[in-house]
Amino acid sequence: MVNFDREKDEILILGADRFASIRFKVTDAPVQLIRIEVYYENGEQQNIDVNASISQDKESKVIDLNGGERSLKKVVFYYKTLPNSADKKAQMELWGMKTNQSE
Repeated sequence: MVNFDREKDEILILGADRFASIRFKVTDAPVQLIRIEVYYENGEQQNIDVNASISQDKESKVIDLNGGERSLKKVVFYYKTLPNSADKKAQMELWGMKTNQSE
């Protein structure tokens, strides 16, 4: 859930953690997404500047990860909920795509 203040939330990736790309969906309220940081199991990091308003019930484009399918450790979102008439908080869903490539 996203509050009305500037926020940072982390999603830890556990278990089957190899993905080639990610996508996110915003529900319940619009959000101002500043950036995404992707942390890989090998210690590398990928910064993705977004700087965009995402409307309620909209999905992002597919975001390819550096190096193809890789093991992820966590994904960090920097955002804030945009004011809305119902004072609802946005919810972010994160999806990952696998290509079934071997290491």
